[in-house]
Amino acid sequence: MKIQLGFEIIRGSGYYALKYPNGILEIVAYFERAVSFYQSGNLYRGDVIEDIKFPIPFVNLPNVTVTTLSSEDYVYCAVCGVIRDMNSIKRITFQKGTAGNGNVSFHYRAIGFWK
Repeated sequence: MKIQLGFEIIRGSGYYALKYPNGILEIVAYFERAVSFYQSGNLYRGDVIEDIKFPIPFVNLPNVTVTTLSSEDYVYCAVCGVIRDMNSIKRITFQKGTAGNGNVSFHYRAIGFWK
């Protein structure tokens, strides 16, 4: 679905995007992944290593923020690292204080340029 309001709102499966005429692109998406945690010092870390594709590619390296959703009934943890390029998020590292694997619910917000 596309709506024209001086900027374009694009809604897809699990994401929303705002595409501005000046070239700025903002994408917000929601994901859930099973994460296996391993001990790292006094903490436990777990990684999501996969291409989480941006539905619209950027022409520059976007600023990306990934946040876990603590309101969901999943493993509670925090994001401690993100690797990305212009087309996707390559890796997200989560960290928590206790052992145990499970599903992690998170969303990302990517801001950059589409033209």
